[in-house]
Amino acid sequence: MELSTYFRINAAETGQFERTLIIADEGATVSYLEGCTAPMRDKNQLHAAVVELIAHKDAQIKYSTVQNWYPGCRRQGRYLQFRDQARQVSRRAVEDFLDPG
Repeated sequence: MELSTYFRINAAETGQFERTLIIADEGATVSYLEGCTAPMRDKNQLHAAVVELIAHKDAQIKYSTVQNWYPGCRRQGRYLQFRDQARQVSRRAVEDFLDPG
């Protein structure tokens, strides 16, 4: 199964609180691509995410995230990111986890 999402912070002075839960049943294959972006802002903003992946027996999960946050500078805001990632892999299950953040 191929899945994808795109999260974007558009409004100023806001935060994004995202939760992703993927459960691959026995023998299943799941591929998930997540994208996160936001424009340049004058004040700091927050991105807080929780990612949970559960792969049952003989399942495969491929998780990828592509993020493009403005890094900030002296006179302008930046994005603060807090991520919590948990994985549970059963016997003979496989996970590919690509998260450059």
